[in-house]
Amino acid sequence: MTRQEFLMLVETWGADISRWPLPQQDAARRFALTTEGRSILDEAMSFDQLLSIKPVIRSGRPADVAFAVMQRVATERRSRWLDWLPNWWVPASLACSALLGVSLAVAIPPDRYADNPEATIDFFLDGGSASFWSAQ
Repeated sequence: MTRQEFLMLVETWGADISRWPLPQQDAARRFALTTEGRSILDEAMSFDQLLSIKPVIRSGRPADVAFAVMQRVATERRSRWLDWLPNWWVPASLACSALLGVSLAVAIPPDRYADNPEATIDFFLDGGSASFWSAQ
């Protein structure tokens, strides 16, 4: 086994040769007996030990982190919505609603269709076509 092959196996599987693929274990054990192999395994062993340290997490930490993430997501969504919504949108929508109400009041006087509400619904929604709910 070459140094490069041994190094690739150490980086892939860690310092414990028993976890490596079976066909390479015998050759790896022979290479590990050399000084170069021993130094590579020692360095990998210290890295494996560093990775195996279990972090200490207090009991309320996951809930605090989840709440902080939810607050950040909500803030980002709110800012994206407010960035998309121009400042003039609210007054413009009120003006359009008022214009629509006035134009409808002029176009369709309330007393004209007072005794037949289905006809008013047909006028607004269907534009003259037969509707599902109107009396024909």
